[in-house]
Amino acid sequence: MPTPSSQGSSCSFNGQTLGRMTRFRVSPGAAVFVEKTNITSEVVGSGANARIVKTYDCVAIDPGTVEVTLYGCPPYTNAQIGSRGTVSVSFEGGSLSRPAYLETFDVTGSVGEFLVGQAVFKLTGEGQ
Repeated sequence: MPTPSSQGSSCSFNGQTLGRMTRFRVSPGAAVFVEKTNITSEVVGSGANARIVKTYDCVAIDPGTVEVTLYGCPPYTNAQIGSRGTVSVSFEGGSLSRPAYLETFDVTGSVGEFLVGQAVFKLTGEGQ
């Protein structure tokens, strides 16, 4: 079975195509922890070398992000940061379409190089 390629991948937000995408990254989520260390927690060492072992609980799951890199400037304005919609990424062998917020975008330029833009979308957690 051939390895899928990201060549020809595309991304849109609320139906608006982002342009010529060069890279994308889908982070499916992460655990959110809260520290619950207290005076009854385990202690290692003694005297001046005594340390309390921190303890944690998982209290939530962060739904993740979609990061897209493209040639040129992302088609957004500052007023659109925080807007909610559907982010869709299509690639060879699959696709992803989820409710998300436009978290941020930027553009980087270097002399003699193409402008490179990036947009980051925060998944809402709905429809996971």
